[in-house]
Amino acid sequence: MCTLNPFGISIVFPGLVLGIKKLTHKGAFRSLSFSVFYAMMILGALVGGPIVDYIRRDIGKTSFEYYHTNVETGKIEKRYMEVSAWRTIAFFGFLINFVMLILLCTYKRRIEEQFQESTVDPEALSKLSCT
Repeated sequence: MCTLNPFGISIVFPGLVLGIKKLTHKGAFRSLSFSVFYAMMILGALVGGPIVDYIRRDIGKTSFEYYHTNVETGKIEKRYMEVSAWRTIAFFGFLINFVMLILLCTYKRRIEEQFQESTVDPEALSKLSCT
């Protein structure tokens, strides 16, 4: 909690900025990517706090029921596992980061080709008319 976690949190923002710069071409698509990135950061800042407070205050401890085969008797037993609110928050944070990692690894750069800016011929624009 005092070494790896703060380092991981501090490296997320520069890593995402460099990821956007690496995975996009200069132009309209890069601007759109940064806009979506900052919009999601603001949305996360607005929604993240109340969600964490809800989990800590209202849920408190989460319990799961599962079935386990006892090795000694061979019988199937019903067991309960109780998880603290902090572990629940850390688990969902891990899941979100894992999904982001999968999306980053499966990104296809050729999708950007439709967003690349093309050169505009001024003579062709002057010939266009509304009539």
